[in-house]
Amino acid sequence: MKRYLILIIVLIGFSCQNRARSFYDLCEQARQENKYFCLNLNFRQDDAILDAFRQYEKKYSDSDQEILFRQFNVVDSAYAFLSYILLVENVNSLYFFNPQGELVAFSNQPVTPEGIHRQWDAIRRGKPELPRQAREFLSASDTLLAMQNLVLKAYRLYRQYPHEADSLQYALNLVEEAINIEPYFYNLYLRGKLAEMLGKEDAKEFATLAMQYCKEGYQKTIYFTPLQELTRQYDLRTPKGKGIIEFQETMLSAGKIPLHAKHEFCFPFRNTGEEPVIIAHVSSTCGCATPEWNRRPVLPGGTDTIKVVFNADKYGNFVRSIFVQSTAQNYLEHLYLRGNVSLDLPPQE
Repeated sequence: MKRYLILIIVLIGFSCQNRARSFYDLCEQARQENKYFCLNLNFRQDDAILDAFRQYEKKYSDSDQEILFRQFNVVDSAYAFLSYILLVENVNSLYFFNPQGELVAFSNQPVTPEGIHRQWDAIRRGKPELPRQAREFLSASDTLLAMQNLVLKAYRLYRQYPHEADSLQYALNLVEEAINIEPYFYNLYLRGKLAEMLGKEDAKEFATLAMQYCKEGYQKTIYFTPLQELTRQYDLRTPKGKGIIEFQETMLSAGKIPLHAKHEFCFPFRNTGEEPVIIAHVSSTCGCATPEWNRRPVLPGGTDTIKVVFNADKYGNFVRSIFVQSTAQNYLEHLYLRGNVSLDLPPQE
């Protein structure tokens, strides 16, 4: 009897230990203890990085600098979603989250106790250090954080409340907001999954867009499993339509405009291909630029225009990116807005 009791205690302890490694259990622990936490996402256990965590705690940690550290193996299907959402491109990366489970900083530098200390000090001062550009994304790093937090929150609702329509609709709204910042494979994929669960008709459309947007090489490897899922479910291959959209200009300049004015950029285009083209989605990397476009097909030889209304809310030179996704062969096009918001010009009435 005693032997069985010991075995049960060991099994319970092992189970609790495994649960403690759960991302969501870690979020809950951080919330309850009001601590930040730091993740290293890896493809195996990296003892050198774990040792860097231990050295940091020994050398720097005090009552005001406690951080929870974890290393997750993204090959484990339980944590693959982190790799999908964050599109981990460097296994040395560290991701810092606040006690509310929101991503606040990330680093792709080699992991050292001194580097952790420097980043944590920057976070405490409200100025986290961010890489200039993530390789697999087009958005600036601060904008990227906002987009990834939207998808993380939506994914959590999707997994925890799969039968609650209100929660799924809220998750879908969050993902659409993320897509408006920057579309990439996983937020388009998740948008399609949520549409499917809510019985919406555009689920296949977003699955198709997701496959169109997945780049060759690294992304095809990372997203292998969900790509296979879409291929089986919708009998999809990476589609390449016979339509072609050609823009007259891909960069437009507003010149000088007054602060708080609105300026309309117009990008005319023609379908020079052999099939109709549908503009599926147009997104901006900044909330100050609002795109408008027609959802109707553009026939071969036909023309249309994408309009972008820019709100000059900050003075100085600006360059903004607009991404156009369509069913054409050139399914992703990159447009640019530029100009100078001047304090010297009178406001427009």
